[in-house]
Amino acid sequence: MSKLPTLAHLKESATRAIALIGEVATAASEAIDEVVNTNVYEALQIAAEHTRLIMSLQTNLDNTQDDLSSTQEELDSTKEDLANLTESHETLSDSVDNLDTEMYEMQELSAEHTRQIMSARDGLEAITGEVLEVTLTNTQSYPFNDSQTTVQLSTTRSTKNYTILAEIESMTGGAVGDVEYSDKLLNGFKVAYTGSATSVTLKLYVQGGMQ
Repeated sequence: MSKLPTLAHLKESATRAIALIGEVATAASEAIDEVVNTNVYEALQIAAEHTRLIMSLQTNLDNTQDDLSSTQEELDSTKEDLANLTESHETLSDSVDNLDTEMYEMQELSAEHTRQIMSARDGLEAITGEVLEVTLTNTQSYPFNDSQTTVQLSTTRSTKNYTILAEIESMTGGAVGDVEYSDKLLNGFKVAYTGSATSVTLKLYVQGGMQ
C-alpha cells in the first residue's frame, strides 16, 4: 500500500514548482527584452539612416532649386541682352540707312557744287582769260619777216571763238608794225609782227572760247 505525500512534501514540491515557474518567467522576460531592445536599436538605426538620406535629398533638392533659380536668372538676363541687341541692331540698321541717304545727298550736293565751281571757273576764265608773255625774233630785212611763233595755251578752249589782245613789252632793232594772229586751235595759235624789229616781247591776253 503506497504512502500519501505529506503536507511538507507537497509544500516543498509546490515551492520548487513556483521557483521553476519564476525562473522560466524571468528567462522569458529577459529573452523578450533582448529581442525588443535589439529590434528597437535596429529600428532606431534604420530611422536615423532614413533621416540622413531624407536630409541629404532635401539638401540636394534645395541646391537644385538654387541652380534652377540661377539658371532662370541667367536665361532672363540673356533674353534681355538679346532684346537689347536686337533693338541696337535695328537702330544701327536705321542709322546705316539714314547714313546712306545722307551720303547720297552729300555726293549729289558735292557734284552740284563741283559743277557750279567749274562753271564759275570757266566763266571767270572767259572774262579774265590767260596772260602769256612771248618773245618773237626776226632775222630778215624789211619788208621780209620770219617772226611767226606758235603759242601754247595753258588751258584748252572749248571753241576757237576766243580773242587775243597784244601789249608790246619791249622791242629792239626797229619798228614792231602790226601784230598778226593765225592758225587758231583749241590749244594754241600762231603770232607774228610785220615790222623791221629784230626782237619783240609781247604780253598776250586770251579771253573767251569757254562754253
